[in-house]
Amino acid sequence: MVYDKSGLTALFYRLKDAIDQALMLRGSRDFISLEEYGGFVRKVVDRRNRLVQEKLEEERPHLRPLPPAPVPEYVNHRARVRKWSTIQAAGRTYTVPSRLIGKEVQIRLYAEHLEVYYKDHLVERMERIRGEREARVDYRHIIGSLVRKPGAFARYRFREQMFPTMTFRLAYDALREWRVGHRVLGRPGASRGIQAGREGVAAGHGGCLLSSRLR
Repeated sequence: MVYDKSGLTALFYRLKDAIDQALMLRGSRDFISLEEYGGFVRKVVDRRNRLVQEKLEEERPHLRPLPPAPVPEYVNHRARVRKWSTIQAAGRTYTVPSRLIGKEVQIRLYAEHLEVYYKDHLVERMERIRGEREARVDYRHIIGSLVRKPGAFARYRFREQMFPTMTFRLAYDALREWRVGHRVLGRPGASRGIQAGREGVAAGHGGCLLSSRLR
């Protein structure tokens, strides 16, 4: 059987337009949960399907049976972990534990999340990136290795996404200003101060207590 891809693409865009129009009529694009949004989309699809129900019944006797095996829930990818402790999946960037740098991992890409395996062992499970975001950075994956490399944190490509809260970001900025001031005045201790700031972020698993102290 030969499928007309242009026809399928047109159907997709028509459905997309129908959902967009239904959202405008609804007056809001906000939903309490993903399940609520899924129910909303299902109602739109059901309304469109009812318009062609008679034609579907005519075609149903000619349809082939479904394949005996279920359709896979995920797509397999393989990727090598980069020096920044990142992997690429579906054009987006995700961080994984730094111990995997240079290793090849298997990625199972589901509709809503992805799983990362190393030597057949699950090492990470993350929600998929949606919208305009290009990267999902978990500071717990890499801050330990950055702390051991002077200057690495300041040069890290995804540094801005690594602060657990705004308090940590403000503390880091204050430490940088303090370091520059001490350098200008020729005072010692600037390196120790900025190192303490990095270690503060590294201790993020106790971030609530540390955050309150930084305030």
